[in-house]
Amino acid sequence: MKATLILPLSVFLLSACAHTATTSPSPTPTSTPSPSPTVLSAEASPSARLITRDELATHTTPADCWLAIDGKVYDVSGFGDDKHPGGKAIYQGCGKDATVLYNTRPMGSGTSHSDKARSFLPNFYIGDLTQ
Repeated sequence: MKATLILPLSVFLLSACAHTATTSPSPTPTSTPSPSPTVLSAEASPSARLITRDELATHTTPADCWLAIDGKVYDVSGFGDDKHPGGKAIYQGCGKDATVLYNTRPMGSGTSHSDKARSFLPNFYIGDLTQ
C-alpha cells in the first residue's frame, strides 16, 4: 500500500517542480551592483555605536587598534602591517584621538591625508566617539 501512495506522490511533486522551473521568471540583470554589506559609511546611521574615550583607550596594539578621527572611531587593526602606505606609522594613533596625527602626518610629509585616503575611512568605521 505504501508503494502505491509514494509513486503518485513522487510524480506529483516532480511535475510541480518542473512546472515551477519552466514558469518562473528569470532574474533580470541589474546595471548597478548592490553595495557590499561590509562597507560602513562614516556618516551612517543615527543609531551608530557610541564609544567612550575609556573604551577607545583599551585598543592600543597593532593587532587591536582603534583610533578616532574627527569624532568617528575606526578599527584599523592589522592595517599598518602591509596595507597602509605609511606602514606602521598608523599605529601611533591606537587608542586615542588621532585627528591631529591624521591631519598632519608628522612622520611623513607633514600634510593632511589625501581625498583618496579619506575615501577609505568608511571601510574601517565602527562608531562615534562620545565626550
